[in-house]
Amino acid sequence: MSRFTKIILILSVVAFIFTISSFAQEKADEMVKCTVSGNEMKKSEAKGSMEYKGETYYFCCDNCIKSFKENPEKYVNQEKPEGQEHVHQHGEDQMHEHADDTVVDPVCGMKIKKSEAKATYEYNGKTYYFCMKGCKEKFEKDPEKYAKKK
Repeated sequence: MSRFTKIILILSVVAFIFTISSFAQEKADEMVKCTVSGNEMKKSEAKGSMEYKGETYYFCCDNCIKSFKENPEKYVNQEKPEGQEHVHQHGEDQMHEHADDTVVDPVCGMKIKKSEAKATYEYNGKTYYFCMKGCKEKFEKDPEKYAKKK
């Protein structure tokens, strides 16, 4: 094999690898919807995915993955219901609202259902939910501290 042929062969292999990697990146950046919340995201930004009955489902957060695992049939082939809210705000004490009505207490970080909250508090037009009255009292003393964490 001549030196010229070897160079052409190597360049062809390199071009093929670049083509494949470009295709893979394009595939990773295609838009998908979270199966639970309905939020659109790039496939590469999905928090996770799961195979179920031969289909792949994507999720925007850990809570959505958990909800799907608990009852996949509830979410398979379903449209996002009208008015279903799903709010993402980053940080350790995230405030998430899902179809299952789960929120995070902004003071202690405990996950609770809205219907099981021991106390609520309106601040700047938003309702905050608390696992116990003590958390609400802490929030009332310094709402800016906890509202910024959400």
